[in-house]
Amino acid sequence: MPATKVNPHLTQQLASGVDLLNSKRSSEAVRYFQKLTKRYPENLDCLDYLATSLFMDDQFTEADDVYRRCYQMGARFPESLCNAARNAGRLRRHQAQYDYAKELLPLDGDMRHEGLRMCAEALGKLGKPVQALAACRQVVMELPGDFRIQGTMVRQLLDMGMADSALQLCNELLPEFPDNKTLLMARVEACFVGGNLRDGIEYSQALLETMPESLEATSALGFYYQYDPRVTVAMRREHAHKVAKAILAQAPAVPGWQRNKSPNDKLRIGLVTGDLRQHPVGYFMQGLMTALQNSSLEFVVFDPLPAHDDLTGQFQPLVKVWHDVPHLDDESLAQLIRNEKIDILLDIQGFMTGNRLPVYAWRPAPVQVSWMGFQGTTGAPGIDYVLVDPYCVPPGAEDEFEETVWRLPENTLCFTPPAVDMPVQEPPVLENGFITFGSLNNPEKLNDQVLALWAKVLEAVPGSRLLLRGSKFHSREYVSRFRNNLAKAGFDLNRVTLEGPARRDRFLQTYHRIDIALDPFPCSGATTTAEALWAGVPVLCMKGDRMIWRMAQSILNTCGMLEWLAEDQADFVAKAVRFANDPEYLKTLRARQREQVLASPLFDAEKFAGQFEKTLRQLYVHHHSD
Repeated sequence: MPATKVNPHLTQQLASGVDLLNSKRSSEAVRYFQKLTKRYPENLDCLDYLATSLFMDDQFTEADDVYRRCYQMGARFPESLCNAARNAGRLRRHQAQYDYAKELLPLDGDMRHEGLRMCAEALGKLGKPVQALAACRQVVMELPGDFRIQGTMVRQLLDMGMADSALQLCNELLPEFPDNKTLLMARVEACFVGGNLRDGIEYSQALLETMPESLEATSALGFYYQYDPRVTVAMRREHAHKVAKAILAQAPAVPGWQRNKSPNDKLRIGLVTGDLRQHPVGYFMQGLMTALQNSSLEFVVFDPLPAHDDLTGQFQPLVKVWHDVPHLDDESLAQLIRNEKIDILLDIQGFMTGNRLPVYAWRPAPVQVSWMGFQGTTGAPGIDYVLVDPYCVPPGAEDEFEETVWRLPENTLCFTPPAVDMPVQEPPVLENGFITFGSLNNPEKLNDQVLALWAKVLEAVPGSRLLLRGSKFHSREYVSRFRNNLAKAGFDLNRVTLEGPARRDRFLQTYHRIDIALDPFPCSGATTTAEALWAGVPVLCMKGDRMIWRMAQSILNTCGMLEWLAEDQADFVAKAVRFANDPEYLKTLRARQREQVLASPLFDAEKFAGQFEKTLRQLYVHHHSD
């Protein structure tokens, strides 16, 4: 602890406060050092002990303020720097975590190693996996048996897309640590990230047999089930029951309750989402929330993933209150939501990263609804409804859900036109002399059955090519495995082009080089379908047996383009051949398609906002009268 020079009386007072800390009476220590710092406001020892007391009392925000003041005043006490870095990490202030931790690197022994560990963690969170991996390797050189840093290395390898390397490291460590949950989950993620869907699902299922309460494993399996055509609707329902059981092992099942409100009062809508940013959710929400500014709805955001960007800055003025909540546990978040007097709580995360599904079991709002973020059932206790449309969940398909189905009148989603200067161009076949099929969907959606069908399409259209683009293709490991999958599916690899990520304007310009977009299954495209149609590129889709499979179908219906919907795989190939053999039709369609889709309900934010507002009011009244 600090050793700055103090007078004898203060030394005795500090010692009394330290006794409180050593006795783990942190709340008393906070009050004691708060009084002492009022008497000695510039004394670093007093301030440092106050920060330590706040940190030990789980008052992380308050501790951060005091640690920051100490740092600005020149304090560099090793133990305090270590605690300040840990505290900043808890608050997801990873730049500050790194700044504190790097001060420990010139030291020797445990403090240096702890500094390296925290630097690695912070750099990874800051999106700098290469630097984070370098810090990990330095610790391994100095402490070869450090298991903690090995686990961090796995995380950085995954973030760099080096799934094979991450999986290899997991398999090297698991014989020594066979029951380590972090490693077991990392192995699952390595399989999924690397495109090995079959092994990822098998490892997830095995993990849940031994750790059925693992919410991390249930979420991962629930998310990746949507990509696997072997997983039936019934299997997803069965998994939803396991999710509910895992949640109720950790959270209470609080009974439903009601809030008395007159029909004309404003409804306070809570949004649990970390994706109001450059993300598909952000693209669908922007136009809607802008159009609802003068409505009877007001929004409160609870953001579990503060990955803010320029689009986030455009959302924040559109909401009444914005809470960043990654540091809150489920009970605390539930209490915050209740304190905000939310009338309808919308879950827009589903099984996605950062989800807070256990929160709904605490019943923080009288009406709780799943919408948009995940197209399927989660089984999370406390979620009453799922908000859909008549086309992605037609009458008779309600058995897919644990939740009660509630329908918007026309479309589930409303897309915001991209803020990109990109005039529609003629189809490239007119210049190339051959058809280019394409997909900008997440490559994880391109399972073996999808690739086999698309290989038949290329075989049936002589000279045609396939252009695929996605963020996964930045990884050489992933590209190598994916090309093997293409070869197994029957593709001539010389007719397939794989391209990696790009900023949004350049990503969308890829459509200038595509004649016909192909939609995958069972996880069809929503964002990619809307973007392709806006770009003037028609999308060939296929009817499916579940909501996630019908998302593109719903969008085609909304845009009046059902001629591009195939009945089955044979019809999919037949339609691909028919449209590919008619370049003049593709030219005519391309010239008018953007105007057609912009005039459709898919892009009509004002109309959708009115329907959305009316639907939520009807839902609220129904729930309270039921």
